[in-house]
Amino acid sequence: MTVRLLVSLKDRLDTKTAEAFRQVETWAALGTWVNPTMSSGWSTPILSGNCPVQYMVDPIGWVHFRGSTNYYSGTIGPGLQTVFTIPLSFSPRYSEDFSSPNVQPSVQVDPSGTVSIFLTEPTLNPICNFSGILFTTF
Repeated sequence: MTVRLLVSLKDRLDTKTAEAFRQVETWAALGTWVNPTMSSGWSTPILSGNCPVQYMVDPIGWVHFRGSTNYYSGTIGPGLQTVFTIPLSFSPRYSEDFSSPNVQPSVQVDPSGTVSIFLTEPTLNPICNFSGILFTTF
């Protein structure tokens, strides 16, 4: 079943390379939540019950994010700050920008797989919620 779903996803990723598609099999099976490796300074907020940042691709090629993170190393920004990277085969065709449930920061996912937040000013230990972010791989 998983192999058939992966083949179906591969057919939809017409602009992605075969090498990038192989990363899907390496990183995760469809429908499985994955914890990305966070960039230096980022972690799950230290509050009871918080879900760590995770991503998942569904059988029709939509990528879902959930969870939250904070920068625990002090002040960061302003500008675009990399939080983690997803596999190229999970990335959108074009840059996608999302408003966070927090007023700031906003989230950007680009075609290289880089997931960043944008801060308009230096911010002490910002927290970012990724829950509800959804985009296509095609």
